[in-house]
Amino acid sequence: MATNAATANGFDRRCFQIGRGFRVIGPPLADNVGERYRRLAEDSSQRKERQAAFAAIASAEEKLLEAASGEAVLKAAQESLAAARATEDADAVVDSLRLVAKAYCLQAHFAEDQSSSESERILTTAEHFVEGEASNFHARGLPRGVAMMRLALAEIDLEHGGYIRAASAAELAADARKDLPPDELRPLAMDSVQLQGPQSGARAARSSTASAGWEGNERILFRRLGDRIGEAHATHVLALATALAGTASAYEPERCGQEEVAAEDVKVSLLQTSLRLLGPAKDQASGLKIISQEGCYDLHKDNPQLKGTVTMLRSPREHVLSQFGMCHSRWVKEYRFATHLPGASMLPKSFQEWIWKWTDLAASGWHGDFTPAPDPVTGASMETIIRSHRVRAWGEPPYSIAPGTQLSVSDWPTLDGGGTIWHFTHVPYQCYVPVNLQSHRMTCQKPLQYGQPDIDKALLLKPAACQSGQQAPVALCLLHAKVASKLPSHCNCTDPVSWSSFQGHKENQNSTRSGKREIPADVLSELDSLTALDTLLYKAAWLRFVREAADVEKRFGMRILCNVQLPLVEALRLSAEALAVYKELELWTCHCSVEVSMMRLRLESEKPTEAIQTGEEALALLDGVRCNGMLKLATLSLLGQAHVDSNNPALGAQRIQELLPQMQPRGPRIHALVLDQLVGVLSEYQPQQAYADPWMVFSS
Repeated sequence: MATNAATANGFDRRCFQIGRGFRVIGPPLADNVGERYRRLAEDSSQRKERQAAFAAIASAEEKLLEAASGEAVLKAAQESLAAARATEDADAVVDSLRLVAKAYCLQAHFAEDQSSSESERILTTAEHFVEGEASNFHARGLPRGVAMMRLALAEIDLEHGGYIRAASAAELAADARKDLPPDELRPLAMDSVQLQGPQSGARAARSSTASAGWEGNERILFRRLGDRIGEAHATHVLALATALAGTASAYEPERCGQEEVAAEDVKVSLLQTSLRLLGPAKDQASGLKIISQEGCYDLHKDNPQLKGTVTMLRSPREHVLSQFGMCHSRWVKEYRFATHLPGASMLPKSFQEWIWKWTDLAASGWHGDFTPAPDPVTGASMETIIRSHRVRAWGEPPYSIAPGTQLSVSDWPTLDGGGTIWHFTHVPYQCYVPVNLQSHRMTCQKPLQYGQPDIDKALLLKPAACQSGQQAPVALCLLHAKVASKLPSHCNCTDPVSWSSFQGHKENQNSTRSGKREIPADVLSELDSLTALDTLLYKAAWLRFVREAADVEKRFGMRILCNVQLPLVEALRLSAEALAVYKELELWTCHCSVEVSMMRLRLESEKPTEAIQTGEEALALLDGVRCNGMLKLATLSLLGQAHVDSNNPALGAQRIQELLPQMQPRGPRIHALVLDQLVGVLSEYQPQQAYADPWMVFSS
């Protein structure tokens, strides 16, 4: 069976989860110890058994670089370990143990493509093995061995997806640091960064350096020790930890693969959940009631009982996609047909055509007051039925404060704020106006009167709460902090168990699905032009949202916002630092691995063009140096996905096809995986060709 192109590389771009989905570290990164041990093996002054052991370590790392078979790498690593133990050379034993741990990770990395349970079994075996060795080093009083085993455990956790286990291991490592002399802090500083998120890791490293009379974070510690390689490793690992810790429990599992829902439905779901969670008793105690209406920001400005306004903003691209989907949903379509007047333009069937038409209208200076009259448009039976249904619905919470509020259909132009989809009967195409809709609503006096929005006014408004539609659970937590002055346990986004316990009201009347990946780049460019002011507003609101979340986190001591782009941006910055050091020191294996990580981060950040540039640079390097064989597979497959995301699936398929002659010698299973990825990309634009010979995936 072909893998969907969205997950063809082993990760779903929309679901940045731990271990499963986005693989943070990819194939295991070699320590670059092979060359040093090869020189030691060639040193005639060494005893023969030591020369043999050192040669075995160099050979095992070479097999790790080839990565043709996890079993072969594990066998070579275990043989090097046996030889190292015979020499009683503690450093050689430690480095061999690291190779064994990496071989297990490589095996699990391969196994995950076929069986997640087998991958789990391998990683559990590795974990028990490394924990046992760490105990032995601790009993023998060998702190470097303990530290390096902690680092191995961290790598296993990154492959396994065990954020909680990594945090637990970090606590043990912090305890072990207390009595260490300064010369033993270098490996433990790297351990600190690997095991923990950027904030807690930095705290642990600062604790270690303070005990030695030093200042600064873990990377400064490497710099003071003059260990450029250690500094680069720490920077790279910090980048991975930043991305992982910042996004670890970002999404609820059931949300993966879902498309964006209509803005009205998100708003209703959020506020209905708020009402249920706060509860009637709490409402009475605080004297607060929640009312949700879709109109201008100033709708209730003259109401003396108004205590505050909650405003929800969305990413402009997703917002416009949602508008179009809502207009094509079943009952809105019925209402559009029932209220359509002769000679009026019908709503285009394609999103692209709708955007093109509005681009032309906006360029012509389109404006005016399109507020509907109280009377029905056509008097058709479906119009009457839907109007009556909406009037009854708007008389209930959260649209009205009291249940059973009697509303009159004669007030139709202003009911529920006067700006719902049911009010757009006289607007071109009887659908939302995608031209800076959010900026318009923040500054308008009448929701259906259109001119140029006052963006300066919009940016100066100070709602009591400014929330993101893409962060509904976090928005609820902010609302709790403001209204109830406390946070439920499910707001802790660093605890997957608590975070997943959130029980909210979910409603999505819009069953129409669409995605940005289906939209050509030129249409997206025009969409961005139509929403240029909304983009400014959204960025300002997002910064406020993040700042308010940080304030709440500081006040309550609980992290509530994990899935943001900021960790990805910071991870890319740190990766670039590490890349520069690896290039200067000519550590090409590490260099290649960082570039693959950066490709993944850029794809997750929805920057496929930058991912393509990084991938092409990596391929040029891979052709001239000896790197982990799986890095080339990862690079070309990620390039394929990046070209698909850049609306060029044909080129994406071409890059993946380049893998076939190189991967076939590596065995039938790896060759089949490449074929499977090719089928996934072909299915994006040539489904008949992709599935013409479904047996080809298994033919090798």
